Amino acid sequence: MGLKENQSHMILSRRELLAAGMAISVASLVESCGSVRDEELVESDPMLFALKIGPTAPNPHNTQAWKVRLISSTEAELYVDEKRLLPETDPPNRQIHIGQGTFIEHFVLGAAAAGFTASVKLFPLGPYGAAEIGRKPVARLTLTKDAIKTSELYGAIALRITNRSEYSGPDITVAEFERLKSLVGPVAGRLDTRTGNGGTLTDLFVKAFAVETNTLTTNEESRLWFRFNDSEIEKYRDGISLRGNGVSGLKYQIASRFVIENDKAYWNAPETKQYSIDAFRGQATSAKGIVMIVTPKNGPVDWVQAGRTYARLQLAATAMGLSSHPMSQILQEYEEMRSLREEFEREVGVTGSEKVQMIARLGRSDYFFRAPRRDLASFLV
Repeated sequence: MGLKENQSHMILSRRELLAAGMAISVASLVESCGSVRDEELVESDPMLFALKIGPTAPNPHNTQAWKVRLISSTEAELYVDEKRLLPETDPPNRQIHIGQGTFIEHFVLGAAAAGFTASVKLFPLGPYGAAEIGRKPVARLTLTKDAIKTSELYGAIALRITNRSEYSGPDITVAEFERLKSLVGPVAGRLDTRTGNGGTLTDLFVKAFAVETNTLTTNEESRLWFRFNDSEIEKYRDGISLRGNGVSGLKYQIASRFVIENDKAYWNAPETKQYSIDAFRGQATSAKGIVMIVTPKNGPVDWVQAGRTYARLQLAATAMGLSSHPMSQILQEYEEMRSLREEFEREVGVTGSEKVQMIARLGRSDYFFRAPRRDLASFLV
């Protein structure tokens, strides 16, 4: 049997392993961590163990735009899944590459918890254009045996969610922001923090959401990724939903009257759009703190590195008992958002080639809904 046949056999065996349940779906991560099955998987295939942690990461619209090519039990390549892009809201694919960075960071934390150091080589075959997305790798991932290293951030993975509910309680304090920065650690760029709901910034966030909602192409893109009921959530195990937007109880019953089925006319009706904008305003104004990830430049490497920082930021907030929710609409690069984005950049004072890559509101909330993830086998190519 030649090398290529050996690799094909290895990948087939891994798919059989996944199908048999040895490597469980990431949706069952909380129940599985530290189980006998995980211990067996670390011994038999540490790459699969680390990879199953990757998809637990936050990502834009929960598209889960990740593909993985297995090379060996200690080496793999990560690609963008070109079938899961957001061309209307994310024309340069910046946010999609931020999502690649979040996957990488969760993978690295999972590898360390399994007793491996993960080395990450970004764009190993060089940079690529839009036509080559999905054909050239974002990163080559390599594992080297090391001591087991768990951290507060790894421990927070099981509880991490993007919490879009309205927040309550006191503002984030200076001491809490310092603790947050300490947990995040060194970043490729800087973290810009603001206490409270940001005042003028929040007004801009709401205006940006209204632009995205009132622009037909971007609102339609959200509709295509929206899961309209629990059956669709379970069927597709991706996308966005009312539950994922922090809606529960009586509010869920009310909201369900506005968002009841995947109907284009109903979705784009003025009353439906206004309901969404009003709901977002309630979320944004309830923020108890704002944090922004700012990079010195704005290229693909910066995007991926910002994603790694954002993953650590969300996990650090989770470890501190805080909730977080990205306010990304105003950063988007389609033409209708240009003037608001430029106003925002002037307001926050970015200079030269700097770029605000991510914004998140912080606060406190008891709401909990873990957006589902597809089974690990579906990411393998």
